[in-house]
This record gives sequence, structure tokens and C-alpha cells, in this order.
Amino acid sequence: QRDYSVVRAINASITGNWNEAGLEREISSEIERQTGRATSGFFMPHNLEMRAPYAVGSATTGGNLVATSPAGSTYYRGRGTIALSGKQYWEVTVSSLSIAEIGLCNSSFVIATNAYLGSDGNGYGWDNAGGFYLSVASVYAASSYATGTVLGFAFDSATGKIWIRKAGTWENAGDPAAGTGNVATAAAGTWYPAFSLRGGSVATANFGATAFSGSVPSGFNSGVY
Repeated sequence: QRDYSVVRAINASITGNWNEAGLEREISSEIERQTGRATSGFFMPHNLEMRAPYAVGSATTGGNLVATSPAGSTYYRGRGTIALSGKQYWEVTVSSLSIAEIGLCNSSFVIATNAYLGSDGNGYGWDNAGGFYLSVASVYAASSYATGTVLGFAFDSATGKIWIRKAGTWENAGDPAAGTGNVATAAAGTWYPAFSLRGGSVATANFGATAFSGSVPSGFNSGVY
């Protein structure tokens, strides 16, 4: 996975030749799309050192922030490249939807596996048809979600508590700041943001490089770092 380079982006902006700065151009284009703002230069993440893209089975766009699954029945999976630590909040928007599971995985999660997130004990997946899954079983009867929905996630690595929200409303009347209403409690270990998609679904992760759709819970870090 190639690292972001401000020098490459500056050189490309000056010369107009982005052949060697494809990653930087993708990230700039994605920030422009998310913010609805234009620039004569380029956009860059405001905290390059700490914001974590996804690690995926094949190439994505937007600096590995936008995951697009191929058409068909094969699952396309990925996870964050930086482990969750402390109290963190992030969002994922599903901009095209066939089948999707968005959530968290542990370090034993295998990306190159044709299975949905939540089909085993290595990850929790919020299914678009409803349900928050672990080891095939729905551990919480989460709401279904549709194309364009912004999903929010809060995780406390000290307690393992997981909160999820849809379009600004926390499931299970959750209150991450108070530590109540979590939908699941993860086992001790190393956890990452994760997803599984199929049938041409598209999901865009916001790990804090741009403004969030919802407010960040009090006491939680604004992004994954």
C-alpha cells in the first residue's frame, strides 16, 4: 500500500502531471466530492499521519477510503489499517447498495475470504437488511439501512463496547458518552473498522479526514488514529 506524499501532490499540482500522484489525486477528488467544494489546487487530509485507510483485497479509490464490490455473488472485504485504540468514532456511507455488512473485525479477520462480515467470530457486521451479526447470529436487532445512509460507529477499546447509529440516531437508545445502550461488547483483543460488500455495493469510510455527518460523542476521538 502506497503512502500519501504531500511533495508528490505539490509537484503534480505545479506541473499538471498527476501520473505519479494517483493516490493523492484520488484523495483530493474524494474530499471534493464529500465536501461539495472545488479547488484550483488540491485537497489533502488534515491529519495525514493519523488517518487510517482501509486495507482491501484489491484496488479501491479515494486513497482506499471508497470500496466498490464487483458485480456478482463474491464478497469483497476490507479492514482499517490502524487498530482502534481508546474511544473512537467514525462513519461509513453506503452510496450504492446491494448487499453490505459494515462494522468491526479483529486481527484474525481474513480479507481474502468469500464470506460476509459477521459470519464468524472475527467480526461484527451490520447488515443492510437489518441485524448486527457475529458468528452468523444477530447479537442485536439493528435497523435496516438503504442507499445513501450514513452509519456511525463508536468503540471503547477498554470495555469492548460497540455503539452504532443510523442517520444520526443511536440504535438501542445508545449513549456512548454515558457508556450505556451499546449493541454489543467485543472480546479483548485488537479491533479494526471493517466491511464486506457484494453485488456492486459501494461504501465510503470517513475516518476523520473530513467533517462528520453526526456529532462525535463526548469523550470520543474524532476519527480513527
